[in-house]
Amino acid sequence: ILLIVFFLTLFKKSIMNRLAGVFTLLVAAGKAEFLRRAQSSIDIDWRIPSEPYDPITAEVGTILNFKWSGPHNLVLHPSGSCDTAGAVVIAGFSFKGDVDYTVEADAGSTLFLACDIGSHCAQDMYIEVTVVPAADAPVSPAPVVPATDAPVTPAPVEPAPSPPGGGFCFSGATLVETRDRGSLRMDQLQIGDYVLVDESKTYEQIYSFGHFDQKSVVAAEFLEIRTVTSSGIEMTSDHFIFIEGNKAVPASSISVGDKVMLASGETDAVVSIKKVSRNGIFAPFTPSGTIVTNGIKSSSFATIQDSRRVSLSGIEIPITYHQLGVIFESPHRLVCRYFNCALYETYNEEGMSNWVEMPMKAFQWMVQQHAVVSGILFLCIFAAFCLMNLLEMAVLKPSFFTFLLSATIVVVHYYRRTKKVVELYTNSN
Repeated sequence: ILLIVFFLTLFKKSIMNRLAGVFTLLVAAGKAEFLRRAQSSIDIDWRIPSEPYDPITAEVGTILNFKWSGPHNLVLHPSGSCDTAGAVVIAGFSFKGDVDYTVEADAGSTLFLACDIGSHCAQDMYIEVTVVPAADAPVSPAPVVPATDAPVTPAPVEPAPSPPGGGFCFSGATLVETRDRGSLRMDQLQIGDYVLVDESKTYEQIYSFGHFDQKSVVAAEFLEIRTVTSSGIEMTSDHFIFIEGNKAVPASSISVGDKVMLASGETDAVVSIKKVSRNGIFAPFTPSGTIVTNGIKSSSFATIQDSRRVSLSGIEIPITYHQLGVIFESPHRLVCRYFNCALYETYNEEGMSNWVEMPMKAFQWMVQQHAVVSGILFLCIFAAFCLMNLLEMAVLKPSFFTFLLSATIVVVHYYRRTKKVVELYTNSN
């Protein structure tokens, strides 16, 4: 400590000058970035306009900032019209958006940006952008703000992308085998129903719904995955499905020819995959985190990063989102075991459970932080939920609690005995 104080005193001036220099550079860089963005960005209030958007002109490199609150998305149409052939999704379906799109097209070209939800494009929710060279660009127009919203006509002309919140949903048309009420559609299920969850013919009680929306006016996009023997399971692209080897993967990673797990424990080859549009989105939660739908073993959970495993700043962690979902749901399952969650279950306007919404948003924020910050936070949170998961297993499975207690006693006894032997050996020498 004295050496550290000595060197700090000796080089105090040099250190302070270097810190001041670094701070000045950071301030200058931040100011330059702020000015650059202020001079080359256009704000667009993205909504169904009462009058069509006026065409705008933008330099190459200009940032178009689209903000919306409502069921919208942002799609680039190469066709230059509402025809979706070759359309490129810039931002998926959400009820609140704040999206930056950088103009990178060749000068002289025209971009056609639209919302593909239902008939929104046909209702003039599109904007044409003429691209000009950066050096010759005229003054950008003021922020584009249409006067008022026009009435929304919920006509599902084109399928919408997966619903917000990670897309952990099934369509209402998906079939589930229940213990007491036979085969039911997903939109007929209730909290308390016992459903088939695995190849061992196990039925577990639905204790909650991560998503429960029977009244959605906006059609969501699902993947219909058909196998040789299954009539077709419908789930969002981020939802987990079990493949050969009992491995949970996002539905978007499935290809024709892949083999999925069936309720019988056998595998079946996928023969077709297509997109379908449905109203209503559902995600029943079971204690094991699995559920058999249309004869195929599926998960109650989904990924929020377009990958099977959790990734922090590009560093992949050896734990899947299915495993993470099972562990993080421990407190929720414990509460529902001793209280009737059907009486307290609430959902937001998007149909997402309030048990899920806030933790999911917090986790989404965490994985976007620096690797050091997100890593430390993840380890702390994961450790806490692992302890909660052990507590849940001890409460729900007395045999496991007995085993855990016995193992703890054995370990403690072995540790004390070893310590005593080491002390005797040390004293004898």
